[in-house]
Amino acid sequence: SKCNHMAQPRDYPFDTHVVDLAPEDLEALTRVHEGWYVEYKEQPIGRNDIAKSLSAFANQFGGWFFLGIAEDRDDHTAGKFSGIPTSTVEAELETIRNATKDLLRPSVFYEHKVIDGPVSAVGLPADRSVVVIHIPQGPDTPYVHNNGRVYRRIADSSDPIHITDRAELDVLSQRREASLQRLADRVQRSPKLSVEEENRPYLQLHMLSDPYEILGHRYRGDLQSFADIMKGSGLPFDNVFNSHEGFVARQIIDNDANLRLLTWEFSRHCHTWVTLPINVHDVLSLPDESVDAATIEEFALAVINSGIDPVRILDLTKLLRFVGAASIRHRRLAGEAGVRGPFYVKCRLENLWRTIPYVDTPNFINHINRFGLPLIQDTSITIPLGSTLDSFIVLDEHDPPKGEDGTTQNTSVAAFDIGDIAARILPVFGLSLDLALFDGNRLTPRPTP
Repeated sequence: SKCNHMAQPRDYPFDTHVVDLAPEDLEALTRVHEGWYVEYKEQPIGRNDIAKSLSAFANQFGGWFFLGIAEDRDDHTAGKFSGIPTSTVEAELETIRNATKDLLRPSVFYEHKVIDGPVSAVGLPADRSVVVIHIPQGPDTPYVHNNGRVYRRIADSSDPIHITDRAELDVLSQRREASLQRLADRVQRSPKLSVEEENRPYLQLHMLSDPYEILGHRYRGDLQSFADIMKGSGLPFDNVFNSHEGFVARQIIDNDANLRLLTWEFSRHCHTWVTLPINVHDVLSLPDESVDAATIEEFALAVINSGIDPVRILDLTKLLRFVGAASIRHRRLAGEAGVRGPFYVKCRLENLWRTIPYVDTPNFINHINRFGLPLIQDTSITIPLGSTLDSFIVLDEHDPPKGEDGTTQNTSVAAFDIGDIAARILPVFGLSLDLALFDGNRLTPRPTP
């Protein structure tokens, strides 16, 4: 199971994640009352009423909305499982999506499962379906309806009511502030560095599977299973151990283990936090591998002619390759918990002051020949700016990679992930995405050494 709801209220219907529900699980609803956590609707309802119901659950304790189930009027449990025509399900799901997107601010998050008949255990006929919608308790409260009202569930009431008590609205606002603060604390975290590391540039990369931790994502592997993944080719880690939140992996071979080396922290909530030390070059120590050896020579000449001294050059080509490898690794770890995305990414670059970026492409060389060298004037930069959820880079949902062997699937997904992240990182260095294109239309990652 992707999620296991522990110690749920008495009228919470299931102990499994909504996407893992089996048809026979519906039988439990014959003992579950409509009220705080459950609402039954036999027939489709309009967009306004859908928005009221879903926002009421999000504003209160979270809950379950069932379409295609009639309430038993005597004991308020699930009565007749008549379903709705299977041919109309997609249209109803579209109505629900539009209701939350167009009529609620902010939009309410939910997950759904369609269970098609026949299901003999509950009498659901063939060609009829039940739509199950799970709404977690919302972190971004209050969720306000387009009519200006804020709704909540009330005990055994079948319909939500709007809140008029100022104190209740204040509680919802305080919940939002607490959620935002927890998220900000997570993405603003920075490691403690020694004196000799204080001026070295670092990338802090956050990849969150469930930013507000409302979905119950849980990695259940042990240290050995984590180590097996982290020691894979492409991005190998040779030192792994447990932490209070999950696991830590480090690259210590041939390095000083006392320093903040390449470090990967992974929590059981399926969050990744990576610290990557960024190598600083001067003209003589620029990497000698290149798509075109002439690009190194032209760049070195531009640096010499710039008169900038001392010179600190950051190789963004390697940085972007690392981002691609890291996204694949995170997708594989999260995939062990059944999580396919989307993933929310925040980057923080530290100790950048007076650095010059280098990208190993002809487009970049042509750019600096026309406009000169970018010189970074900031010390630390958060990408994108802000700490609210709408400020994150979002990586699309994909099937988790099956290995670290450079398969076509891995390469394709990494290319899209690099493109999404590079489009936000490169402007920090005075560059644009087209300057990092290798094959004319997209980023093509090469194997990470």
